[in-house]
Amino acid sequence: ATWCQSVFESDRGKAVKTKHIMLNLLDESGLPLMCWTFLNAYPIRWEMSGFDSMQNQIVVEQVEFVYRR
Repeated sequence: ATWCQSVFESDRGKAVKTKHIMLNLLDESGLPLMCWTFLNAYPIRWEMSGFDSMQNQIVVEQVEFVYRR
């Protein structure tokens, strides 16, 4: 989250610091089913679902990345 926030708050004239991202899909016991690796990625959009403290619901956070490979 800190890296994403720094990308969004950075000066648009500066180069974006990219990272390699590994995404794991886990089964119900926490064991990996699939794994994807994204090279030279950086975030371009960050959204969060609405939050109502009176409701018993989860908050969903979505981050969209672009990547080289």
